[in-house]
Amino acid sequence: MTPDLNALQNSLPQLEALTIEWGTKIAITLAVAIIGWIGAGWVENGIEKTFSRVKNSDPMLVGFFSNLARWVVLVVTGLAVLDRVGIQTTSIVTILGAAGLAIGLALQGTLSSLSAGIMLLLFRPFRVGDSVETPAISGTIKAVSLFHTELITADNVQVIAPNSVLWGVTLKNTSHYPDRRITFIVPISIGSDAELAIQKINRILSAETRLAPTHTSEVAILRFNSTDKVTEIEVHVWADQAVHTALKADLLAAIWRDVLKA
Repeated sequence: MTPDLNALQNSLPQLEALTIEWGTKIAITLAVAIIGWIGAGWVENGIEKTFSRVKNSDPMLVGFFSNLARWVVLVVTGLAVLDRVGIQTTSIVTILGAAGLAIGLALQGTLSSLSAGIMLLLFRPFRVGDSVETPAISGTIKAVSLFHTELITADNVQVIAPNSVLWGVTLKNTSHYPDRRITFIVPISIGSDAELAIQKINRILSAETRLAPTHTSEVAILRFNSTDKVTEIEVHVWADQAVHTALKADLLAAIWRDVLKA
């Protein structure tokens, strides 16, 4: 045999051992990655199913904790995979920390939305399905994620707003309490009988079954408007959130028909 062939034969056991070693390492690494990926999905689904059995569970918190748990499992899996291939994870964590600081300075707006999303999910100033109003936006909450909130406006338009728009500002949650007050002005000419108009309005209210029984309706003269030459009668009634808008429209129509038009 030639020296080259002898050297090749002598190196075959080493190549075989190296192949087995790296093949085993790659197989285990792939197995860890696959198991971690599947496990992350199982954890996410498991948390969602667990919360679904809890009475009055909040969909916002369910989504937050299930996504958080999934990403924790994926990060741990990623570190385990890197460790299996011989990469020092401590140095990677240090590099990621420095890179994270630089990225954080460049993405201050995005991180502001992230921190606002965490605060919204933890303190829950509103829930999915609530109607909210801020100086910048108003609508019904459909979904809340870590970075943005999805709302539906009154004219059925989808709005994707950064969480920073909803946190740290004055926010009105019109769905928080079951009953809402309806207030409107009924103008009648100064020469008309204001007492008779109030009696007619009270009769309309007494016949309305959708008014909240826990609150008292109020009908009274607000002021004499000399500029428009009308007496302004202020009406306060209370109703459930579900019928608030429809009831106001029906009351205005009835008052126009029986009081103003008569």
